[in-house]
Amino acid sequence: MKIISTSNKTNSMATKKFIQDFYKSEALINSKLLETYLHPDFIMEWNGHNGILKMNKKEWLDYTLELERTYIRFKAKIIHLLVDKDLVSINYSLYVRIVENPREELYLTDFMTIWEMKDDKFYRCYQMSRVMK
Repeated sequence: MKIISTSNKTNSMATKKFIQDFYKSEALINSKLLETYLHPDFIMEWNGHNGILKMNKKEWLDYTLELERTYIRFKAKIIHLLVDKDLVSINYSLYVRIVENPREELYLTDFMTIWEMKDDKFYRCYQMSRVMK
């Protein structure tokens, strides 16, 4: 993993740790945990294979409830992580374990995400994903 910080080292290190803790956690499939990372005014714009999906905090938490029923584990392999003040850019691959076959880890997709931080939480998310065939 490559990490590049271009701003105040103390703030960048705290942000970097916040991001790494988030991607090491099960927050992507645990709505209660995810909520602790999100700013009350959170908005996501996700450009994926079905077009652009826009979600506010409640909508993403509801979406995560659906994921909880299908997946038992998410693992992000971070490729690049760049921190500049309150902006974070991360490129990662996502691997999952599904309820039907919990022993096998499956590659799901690649993500490129830009996070905007506010009050030490995720405030905005601009994300692109692509599914490998």
